[in-house]
Amino acid sequence: MPDLLEPPDHLSFSQCTTLLNELPYGCAQKWAFERIAGIPWAPSTAMAVGSAFDDAVTRLFHPRTVRGGDASVPLDVEGALRELEVGVNAVAMNWPEAATERVTDVLGPTLVEYARLHESTPALATQQDLTWWVDGEIPVVGRLDRLDRGRVITDLKTTGEAPKLDKDTGECLDRRLDGWRLQLSFYALALEAEVLEAGEEFLWPVSGAMDVVTIRAGQVKPKIDIIPVELTADLAEQAKEIVRRAWRVSRSGIYPANPGDPCGRCPYTGLCREARAVETVPFSELWSRLS
Repeated sequence: MPDLLEPPDHLSFSQCTTLLNELPYGCAQKWAFERIAGIPWAPSTAMAVGSAFDDAVTRLFHPRTVRGGDASVPLDVEGALRELEVGVNAVAMNWPEAATERVTDVLGPTLVEYARLHESTPALATQQDLTWWVDGEIPVVGRLDRLDRGRVITDLKTTGEAPKLDKDTGECLDRRLDGWRLQLSFYALALEAEVLEAGEEFLWPVSGAMDVVTIRAGQVKPKIDIIPVELTADLAEQAKEIVRRAWRVSRSGIYPANPGDPCGRCPYTGLCREARAVETVPFSELWSRLS
């Protein structure tokens, strides 16, 4: 077996939510197999399709982002559709079980509808790499899907499960909402650091949104929900505390497993069982059982 790696010198939202077993789908053991043992895992078909859609959306907004978020500049719908076709073809090549025609039938109209909904969106930047620090000691990195004029932060989610909304008010009642708020708060903290470093004033709350795009093969029409999210100073403090706790776990050398819901989507379940990883012992000891 290869030698174990040192813990990463930074955290991200996904690392934090995996390291902390008390969070939904958290499992420190999973984090350790990937980050300390260095065992890669292959993305699922759904993730690959979502990535193709993300790339197409970036192309869609490109004419505006290079012109400072000018909403009068037309979106590049044709270019985005070509980008989407390239991405879908790559999915079909690497995941032959995916029915390319069925996926394309869903994604193309969905992208066109997404463009219609954002016809007047003043997109300032897309796929923006961010770095911020907690307590001046813990670096956190991430990638923001879209920043609009007025410091509006948006994350794009592609999912097979449509969000649960109140049928009368449209209020989001989805169990995933707390996690979405937390992720957007990470991005808001990065934006705050950038603004303050530039010597400008930054005020909470911050306006955010989730663009939730439901993609299911065979669906009849596009399903896109734009869910507004207010990002408060209290949420930002919660995000900082989660980073602190995750950092301590990442440096502890002990990464407990969290059997249950996280196992259903984990690529390391076989290794976990073989190493009897439900025991709370140093990861180096678990690793030696696999040698």
